Amino acid sequence: MHPVLVKKRGEGIRVLHNSMERGEIEKYGLNGIDTEQIMTRKEQQEAAGQLERMAAFHVKLIRSLGIAGRVAFHGVGNMHSSYFVLQKVFRECPEIEPILEENGSIFQSLRLTKDIRELEMIREVTQKTCLVIESLLSLAGKHRIDGNILAGDDDAPLTLGDLRKYAYVRMAELGLTSPMCQSSPQGGMQESPIARGMTLLLLKLEKPVILDIFPRCSRTGYMADVTRTFCIGRAPDRVRSMFDLVREALQLAISEVEIGKSVALVDGKVSEFFEARGIPTLHNDSSSREGYVHSLGTESGLNYMSFPG
Repeated sequence: MHPVLVKKRGEGIRVLHNSMERGEIEKYGLNGIDTEQIMTRKEQQEAAGQLERMAAFHVKLIRSLGIAGRVAFHGVGNMHSSYFVLQKVFRECPEIEPILEENGSIFQSLRLTKDIRELEMIREVTQKTCLVIESLLSLAGKHRIDGNILAGDDDAPLTLGDLRKYAYVRMAELGLTSPMCQSSPQGGMQESPIARGMTLLLLKLEKPVILDIFPRCSRTGYMADVTRTFCIGRAPDRVRSMFDLVREALQLAISEVEIGKSVALVDGKVSEFFEARGIPTLHNDSSSREGYVHSLGTESGLNYMSFPG
């Protein structure tokens, strides 16, 4: 089961763990509760299914710790599972009053700020993700152009699926887990940059390709999200023009950022910038599927690449 922390008013945090984890609990001096003290293995095996077992466990946990009154539940688990478990708990434990925090969970509050150590961990995973991007560009650059597509030494064309597979391998080498990599060819930059189902599509000359990679560091748990756009051969004039506009919008956004200022206001300035240049945005048309249809935060840098003929 996922880690469970319990905090009663006026008492310290208690960490639920299984028997095999008791050494780690002692190592860090945590106040632990062995899950088998709450629900034995035999009782777990007798449960009808996983969700029933989870619900029964939480009911026994609440009663064994004498929890009553107002109780807040926070977590990052599967919505379906959590809903089932909590509904069962609420029915079985009338002694508790579940409360809802309308202004965000405790996890969202903690994410509002980052200390120096956290910033370093974010930089680490981001730098490693950029190395993956560089490796993908290097891989593409080693292929030759056959007509208007990239082909390898075996004359097999290079596909988006090949890039994705290589990204998975490179991520594993760098200690990045949950490898996520989306890629898509951009014929006019109108397709979703994280579109799925494009594994077999070929990399073609002068066609922009967007790489969107967002892995997690296996050591720290922090994630990165890096998006880069590159063009095979010479980028067409339209793509170069779009790149120049995006770069100018980026500089505008940076100049508008201030401590305490809502990012939504900065996003509004960027939308106004594009609208003044005849580019649709969600700011003036929420149904738009073209133009600036991504909220501020993901920057797609365009790299011009040349290949041997």
